[in-house]
Amino acid sequence: NVCAHNSSIIFSRYQSQYLFAPPDTIPSYSNMGFATIGNVLGMILHSKSVQMKLGLDTTACDQTTLAIETCLYEEAVRQLIFSELGFTCTAFSHENVPNGSVVTGYVGEVPVPDYSLGWMSPTGQIYACNEDLQKLLAFLMADETLIPARPLPGSTLREMFLMRYVNDDRRTGFGTPWEMYHMPVNEAGGGGAAERGTWIHTKSGMVPGYVSNIGFAQDLQLGVAVLVSVAPPYGALPDAFWMTFSNLLGPISAYYRSFAQAPTLPENADDYVGSYVAKQQSVTTPLPIFMRVAREGDNELTLYTHYATGGQHRYGQITQFQQRHGDQEYFTLVPQLTNGNATYTSSCSSLEGGYNFQNVVFTRNSRGKVAYMTIESLYYGVNFIKSKF
Repeated sequence: NVCAHNSSIIFSRYQSQYLFAPPDTIPSYSNMGFATIGNVLGMILHSKSVQMKLGLDTTACDQTTLAIETCLYEEAVRQLIFSELGFTCTAFSHENVPNGSVVTGYVGEVPVPDYSLGWMSPTGQIYACNEDLQKLLAFLMADETLIPARPLPGSTLREMFLMRYVNDDRRTGFGTPWEMYHMPVNEAGGGGAAERGTWIHTKSGMVPGYVSNIGFAQDLQLGVAVLVSVAPPYGALPDAFWMTFSNLLGPISAYYRSFAQAPTLPENADDYVGSYVAKQQSVTTPLPIFMRVAREGDNELTLYTHYATGGQHRYGQITQFQQRHGDQEYFTLVPQLTNGNATYTSSCSSLEGGYNFQNVVFTRNSRGKVAYMTIESLYYGVNFIKSKF
């Protein structure tokens, strides 16, 4: 047990420490952060009422060498995540993985013995076979209308895909917990100039003898997992991962676009035209003064944002009616971000919500008139009231 302590001991060590920066201001890789979250969840799971509500069987923790909160965390992950996703060869220790599904790891020519990270287990001490990683990727990229309530609803997944920090190059950033990259896509092949681009969510993990990297392009439904069971030369795994991605992105992007439908106006398009003013303020996201939906030409509804700094910004095009739930009507919003002389369609929504397409939802009042608008993954919890009918 590499870290044979409990939360009381760990937290006592940090009482005299100070924060380097205020929370949620600077991206920083933190094993301590993930370990703290996992063990705090485990402390909450001490409650019998919480265990009953979740349907959690904790008998495995009656006799454990781990801190009780760490054991409860691991049991919750096994039963509420691994089991729900249908994992068959994933465990918190190598010896508990079904025989042969995860090979023995090596450092040089020396096999790595089974060991536990103890209290630090929530940082990612999970051994998984490629089959289970593919199940994870399929779940992450699934149509949210097909996702059951457990282990995570579609709305929570969208929030998990948020890019929280965008670097100055506007092509890389960080989410929770993703590293994100805007990758050029050359559909024509042959090494020519990139025609398009897409955002890639990636995450890697490393313990002695094992290295893994997973990533996916949400809009192309493309996921890649690369596993290595021996400590590779520095940089070898990322090179293999990105080489695989770059060789697949172009052909798959061209395939999907070959089936793409031309944008069409929503039914009764003029119903949605007008100005929309925010009903409530957001403490985390700068709000525009108002938003405006305009009809342009014969075949386009356009969403504009108006900020206090002046001018209007063309956010994107509203297309393709999707579904109706009661008085709510869902449409596809295809945002557009202009950067210098290049226009990257759909990139802005990826920056905001991890998707290359978003939902814009219009709600009608009791008289059947469009009353307000919300945009999923953007301005959470804010309704934009229609001020001009």
